[in-house]
Amino acid sequence: MVFRSPTQWVCLCTALATAGAVSAEQLAPPLSFHATFDGTLEAAAAGEGKPVKVEGPVEYRPGKVGQALLCGDGAATALYATARNLRTTSGTVEMWVCPLDWTGEEDTFHVFLEAKDPGWLVFYRYYQGGILTLMGTDGNSYRAAAGPSIKWRPGEWHHLAGTWRTKGLKVYVDGKEAGFAPNPPMPERFGDTFRVGDHPWHVARKQQTLVDEVKLYSAPLDAESIALAARGEPVQFKPELVVETVPHPDTAVLEVLCDAAAQVGDGGAGRGARVELRPAKGGEALLQKQ
Repeated sequence: MVFRSPTQWVCLCTALATAGAVSAEQLAPPLSFHATFDGTLEAAAAGEGKPVKVEGPVEYRPGKVGQALLCGDGAATALYATARNLRTTSGTVEMWVCPLDWTGEEDTFHVFLEAKDPGWLVFYRYYQGGILTLMGTDGNSYRAAAGPSIKWRPGEWHHLAGTWRTKGLKVYVDGKEAGFAPNPPMPERFGDTFRVGDHPWHVARKQQTLVDEVKLYSAPLDAESIALAARGEPVQFKPELVVETVPHPDTAVLEVLCDAAAQVGDGGAGRGARVELRPAKGGEALLQKQ
């Protein structure tokens, strides 16, 4: 048996169903956080929805849907609680972004979401152009899925999304997959808060951005769901079981790895898994562990 993360198992993963209805007031899993910025910074959230801290003056402008939060130079940045809102082992971030006074031709960073210390998750516009989903254990060990440069125009909205799981990172622009990076180093946990806004990192700038409809999911959304979100349609989430076979170079033992993100554990159909090894011709399990 090989165990690499809370969502990776060898051989067969079978979700153990659990009871429990979701009330109308709760977010429908895997959605865990939704900040509309319609006149408030408070988000609908699986954890705490009120910001832990707000930096800069808060101002709302007409958004993609309702109102949006004005971010960037001289504007607001909100820090929210990580617990139950932002998951380490798998997840999705999606949002709408609109530049007000920049075109993307400038060598500046635009960090829309960041969680760190410990761990490191960043969703941002790289200073040389592309949108990146970055995951790592710290600033020295990380990988990033990078998309191509966007032709930004002031006043135009773009839908951006990023997903992460043990098997890889993805980045989406306007509903289409734009980049992939395999096997990122996964942190054990993130810091107590994550930041939402338009942070410049270490490159000073005087630019502002509108950010709207920030959503976090406890699972990596499939490409079809993200395309629906980019069209303004309801997400129809379909969990994806990622299976990989890896022959050991020395022992010739074949390892079968299952990444069962969103199917086993918190937010999944079951709260545990049963691992079985059965003969190809059928019969009783030779190995079973729950």
